[in-house]
Amino acid sequence: MIIKVAASQAEFFGLMQLRKNVFTNEQHVDVNIEMDEDDLTALHFVVLQDDQVIATCRLVLHYPHAKLGMMAVAAVYRHQNIGSQLLSFAEANIKAAGFKTVSLGAQIQALEFYLHNGYQVCSAVFYDADIPHKMMEKNL
Repeated sequence: MIIKVAASQAEFFGLMQLRKNVFTNEQHVDVNIEMDEDDLTALHFVVLQDDQVIATCRLVLHYPHAKLGMMAVAAVYRHQNIGSQLLSFAEANIKAAGFKTVSLGAQIQALEFYLHNGYQVCSAVFYDADIPHKMMEKNL
């Protein structure tokens, strides 16, 4: 297993296919809103297993804010600590870039995962793609 910044066209297409599988196919998010303008400028992180993207998240930097999003792990790889390892890798990159905090919009169903990884809830419930979320933050 390799965790890295997506650096090739194949990795980008792989992460987009994974997001389509998770968000569009599993969670029924409209395919027209799953990809947005931030995808073109974001830093995308991937976890590779045998050259296949099995997990991903993206980092959008708008100084002084660092925001993670679009976290997805392939169904067969969930509950194996891969998401936590990906978060740690992303956070190390954010800290190395000089940011002291990171935020993310967590689906309500994933709150426990993010709490376990050191994030704190900092908002009321809001809806994104008709899915309830809460904003969370972590000091790095």
